[in-house]
Amino acid sequence: MPLHRDTAISGNCNNRGRPDRQWLRFEAIIRSDPALMRLLMKLRELGLPEWRLVAGCLYQTVWNVLT
Repeated sequence: MPLHRDTAISGNCNNRGRPDRQWLRFEAIIRSDPALMRLLMKLRELGLPEWRLVAGCLYQTVWNVLT
């Protein structure tokens, strides 16, 4: 399941339009969490027109890996 960069912060690509190393690391960390990936896949499956995943869900996942 690709993480959609079009809705992410605009500074996540290098000057050639490729994802930068920090974005790729973030994506790898998120993908490594099976529970979070199940949640993201379920949200996509629901097809809601607008939804938000609160920061704690992502922040805590990254924090746990990096500390």
